Amino acid sequence: MEKLTAEYDQFPSAEKLDWMDTLVLLIEKCDEDRSPLAEMDPITLLKTLMRENGINQQQLAAYLDISKGHLSDILNYKKGLSKSIIRKLSDRFKVDQKMFNRGYGLLAK
Repeated sequence: MEKLTAEYDQFPSAEKLDWMDTLVLLIEKCDEDRSPLAEMDPITLLKTLMRENGINQQQLAAYLDISKGHLSDILNYKKGLSKSIIRKLSDRFKVDQKMFNRGYGLLAK
């Protein structure tokens, strides 16, 4: 830690901001990689994020601009996540899109 602090003190003001931004990105990446959320399949992740954020199906369906039935099919492994839904979920829950863009099994119809 002392070495990082010593290096930080050597940079001019503008470079200090860049240095801090880089350090924050590295810490966030490390936290993300070690998160138990990273191990979940996308639907379990979605259900967990909904519960943790106090969002019900109706609210999320409205946010995603899809029907409640469509969302129910997604949550019950009957339909997959589209690219646009993945983007919206990523924005809403502030997680990397790759967390939702992983393979998982759908139930046969």
